[in-house]
Amino acid sequence: MRINPAVSEQIEAIADDGVTFDVWWPEGFHAGASGGTVILDQEDRIAASDRDVIEVPARGQGWPQLHGYRVCAASGAIYVVTDPV
Repeated sequence: MRINPAVSEQIEAIADDGVTFDVWWPEGFHAGASGGTVILDQEDRIAASDRDVIEVPARGQGWPQLHGYRVCAASGAIYVVTDPV
């Protein structure tokens, strides 16, 4: 996960092979004031930080997670799901 407020695509996920994904956030998630490199949830808890790594578990072993939120990947995008794990 890369968060860089100085570029046009401020947030992107990057796979091990270099493929990039857009990141879609639930309503109410927003940029934090902590140097501009965190995303906060609706209750101002950190939902993502620059350089976070999303580990993908083996098939059938659960969902990938980002600070306790489920993450789904589809068609060149990563979706953060509001239901905490």
